[in-house]
Amino acid sequence: MAGSDNADLPQRLLILPGEILTKIMSFAVASKEPFHLELFIKMARDPQRYQAKKYRPLSQKRYAWIDTKEEHNRRNPTSAPALSRTWWLDLLPATQHEHYLDWLMVNGTSRALRECGKPAFFREKLLILSSHFLVALREVKVKRMRAFDRTLIISCVQDIVVPIGQSGLTTWVMLHKYHFLENLQTLTVYTPSESENVVQLNPSEKMVVASPPEALLATLKSLGLRADLILKVHESHLSPEGGVFASIHDQVLANIQSNVCPMLDNLLRLRGPKKVP
Repeated sequence: MAGSDNADLPQRLLILPGEILTKIMSFAVASKEPFHLELFIKMARDPQRYQAKKYRPLSQKRYAWIDTKEEHNRRNPTSAPALSRTWWLDLLPATQHEHYLDWLMVNGTSRALRECGKPAFFREKLLILSSHFLVALREVKVKRMRAFDRTLIISCVQDIVVPIGQSGLTTWVMLHKYHFLENLQTLTVYTPSESENVVQLNPSEKMVVASPPEALLATLKSLGLRADLILKVHESHLSPEGGVFASIHDQVLANIQSNVCPMLDNLLRLRGPKKVP
């Protein structure tokens, strides 16, 4: 009898009101482990290339492919058909397995589960989103992404991790461009070292974050960062005592004030005063 009850469970879920089903799906897919959407897109776009080479951890703006086919197969052996469930689980970093399995769940055959599950998926995930991928998303240039999924990302995503290289001044200045995501609430800035992998960010219990210095925050807001947006820095910016490393943010602030602000002042001067009708 108990087995029969378990078999009927999916059908019982489907007769629940939409709000209840949405809450269940939100609870099921919720995760503090960062979801690397860009990695999934790259793998789906060119599975043979990914299978032949190893995805390299970088702190640069763009990711690269390294390692020979032999080296990759030694580290990640798989004979599964490309893009099969086994193929994904063999080649994805372990931190991304839960996101892949959640995606399968919310894309099942049930229309009710898809309608409730897919928005919940993007709403509950902590999404790693680089600045160049954001540009491609805005300009509808992301290959292998459905229009409906793009719409869900724009309307549902709430929490973003922004990887910024050691020399990523442009990304700091352009953080306000993430306002393109309509429901965005939190931006967490992460600057990995050369040896770290942005895909393998620390799990939730180690996701220590803090607010950036007030001077830097005020400057970023003067450049267009939304006042109500919560900006945080990842533990890579924290000292062992828990304080923010001043050097990183002092350097960013000094670069903005010496390079960006004068340029903006010149642009405003060239435009001249606004004409009063």
